[in-house]
Amino acid sequence: MGAQVLQIDWRTGLSPQQSERIREVVQSGGLLIFPTDTVYGLGCDAFHDGAIQRIYALKGRPPERPFSVHLGRIEEIKRYAVVTERQQAWIERLLPGPYTIVLDATPEAPPACVSAEGKIGLRVPRSRSFRLIYEAGKKPLVGTSVNRHGEPPLTDINAIVEQFGESVELIVATDEPMSHQSSTVVDLTVEPPKALRGELPKELLS
Repeated sequence: MGAQVLQIDWRTGLSPQQSERIREVVQSGGLLIFPTDTVYGLGCDAFHDGAIQRIYALKGRPPERPFSVHLGRIEEIKRYAVVTERQQAWIERLLPGPYTIVLDATPEAPPACVSAEGKIGLRVPRSRSFRLIYEAGKKPLVGTSVNRHGEPPLTDINAIVEQFGESVELIVATDEPMSHQSSTVVDLTVEPPKALRGELPKELLS
């Protein structure tokens, strides 16, 4: 049958029907593709292990590489990660924004998203489209780039529909600008912070 494609207007917000459909897919353990400030993400409820396993299979990604968790607000980070005063200052410099931060997980963190070392990757995108989707779904969302493992992320919505439309329940499209560059991954559990993907942002060098 293929995925339903929702074209949302990030300026005016979601219609009640769009909100209900997003909530239905997320809370039933479905897969959705959603916009962020960087690239489109492939995700699901971060606490739904069965849905997460579907994403691993779909991407062909090694299971020892946990997915990051996408949140709607900076304030939610402390629920899922241990944050020191120094780390909080870094977080406020970087987020919301195009960064994935790595911190030590708390017991409340989604188990499937915690590494063998007890760490978790967290994102708070600077994207109104994402925030609207997050508020509708009412769940922290696992997120990973839309691609097969080892291939570059897909940034064109038509290519995304063509290649992944038969494998997910919902695709949310927007015309809100995105960078089309994967997020920079910054490990805040070490001193000084270390870039695991991309370059250490200038916000942490000053």
